[in-house]
Amino acid sequence: MAPSISVKSASLRGKMLVAGTILVGVIVALAGLLYSSASQYEYHLQRINLAHSVLSGFQSISDHAYRKLNAMGQIGAQGHVDNVEARVENERQLWAAVSSTRALLDQEARLAPDPSSDGKVARLLRIEQIVEQIIEGGATIRDAVSNGNTEVIAPALANLRSPDIAGQFNRFIDEAIAEERAVVQASRAEATRLSRFINSALPGAILITLIVGLIATVTISRSLTRSLSGLKEAADAYTSGDLEHRSVAFPDTEFRQLGEAFNRMAEELAARRSEAERSQEFLEREVVERTQELAHTLKQLELVDAKRRQFLADISHEIRTPLTLIQGEADMVMRGAEKSSEQYREAISRIREQAGQTTRLVKDLLLVARSEEGNLHLESKPVQILNLIEEVCLDFRSSTLKHELTIEQAHSVTEAHVQGDADRLRQVFAILLDNAIRYSDQGSIIRIESLVADSCVEVFVKNSGSGLAPNDAGRVFDRFFRGDNASKRSEGSGLGLPVAKAIVEAHQGEISLFSRDGQVLVHIQIPLRTEQDTKVRIERDRVA
Repeated sequence: MAPSISVKSASLRGKMLVAGTILVGVIVALAGLLYSSASQYEYHLQRINLAHSVLSGFQSISDHAYRKLNAMGQIGAQGHVDNVEARVENERQLWAAVSSTRALLDQEARLAPDPSSDGKVARLLRIEQIVEQIIEGGATIRDAVSNGNTEVIAPALANLRSPDIAGQFNRFIDEAIAEERAVVQASRAEATRLSRFINSALPGAILITLIVGLIATVTISRSLTRSLSGLKEAADAYTSGDLEHRSVAFPDTEFRQLGEAFNRMAEELAARRSEAERSQEFLEREVVERTQELAHTLKQLELVDAKRRQFLADISHEIRTPLTLIQGEADMVMRGAEKSSEQYREAISRIREQAGQTTRLVKDLLLVARSEEGNLHLESKPVQILNLIEEVCLDFRSSTLKHELTIEQAHSVTEAHVQGDADRLRQVFAILLDNAIRYSDQGSIIRIESLVADSCVEVFVKNSGSGLAPNDAGRVFDRFFRGDNASKRSEGSGLGLPVAKAIVEAHQGEISLFSRDGQVLVHIQIPLRTEQDTKVRIERDRVA
């Protein structure tokens, strides 16, 4: 057990919590101060902008009102009204300036509620009334000019220029502009003061934060460095195999507990290492014994597998049927009275036919077995596969006529050369065409298509009929498998498609069959290879 450590130690978590609390407190206080100052600065900037806008509004009202008064004077002097559209536009702009100024005063009142806001609104209302009087006086002068009442023009102009209208208008405008300028100056002074405060306080805030953070970092870093150095020393000792090393006391509670755990781990590792050394010797003996047993078992499995393959290659229950027929024909000839030469000839012919069938069956079995073992021998030579398909179709011409079937060919290329065994490939297409003829509906079409893609020649053989159930498509390449529909329609050994598969795969190709809605499709892919490539492949298969 590790020696108990009685040194009083502080918690690293407590140190970090205290340092973090102080640092966060300083940052929050400084941030609050700066945020409050920045908010006040932004508030005064908004007041300045609004005051400038209100100033512009009153100046716009003044400009348009004086333009209106000057226009009335020109009308009175000239005695006629010209450019009516300009007069109407001036009135529209005058009212627009009044409306805009009213809206700006409302915003200013919402931004900075003040008792003077009511006075500003009342002043603007009085300015609106005077503007309305100016516009009505202008309308009176225009009507008088239009009707020829010249005696009305002079009194109307005098009234517009009187102290009650023009005088009060000037006074109200001047008061409003002066008041807004005072607001601008006061807000600008306060904003300047806040800006100076922020500019001077920000560096100090940053400096204080850096000092507090540096003190906390140095304090915790020194504590961590001492503790981590002790742990690294212990880890290095354990890595080098010194499990007798023990960690010393650490200044922080967490690392002290970790050091005690390291000490317990070292004791446990030392005990387990001794046990592992004993177990390793035992395991080495067990491995040697098990290896010998596995080698013996593997040898037995190889012998069993070789016997099974040999048995499948030489013996099949399918051979019994033709042999039984041959024996039956012979017994029938031998029994009874003397037969005529014609009867003997017929019996021998049937025996010969069954013997030939048995020979073909044995050859097919041997071909499939050799293919599984990688010993199928191929004669390598160039083969024009499209010509070969054409020849096979001609060979089956009489059969197609007999069954009232039609063979259609559709080739996307004129030539497709492969390197392989022409007789074996002919056998493949003969098997496929024979199956298509056997299991196609009378009067249907057998279609053969081909194309070249991805350095392969692809051949498709399609026929229509009920010779294969859809669920049987995955088993058609099993030896001696014949679906229920196929058994009802035609006799066969069940080796045709397995033989075709063996030959195609021996040419490094692929064959597959699909059945759906009474349609059967066989797809073949054979690589377009050079003669040298094929010879190397065949030699490799023989060696395997």
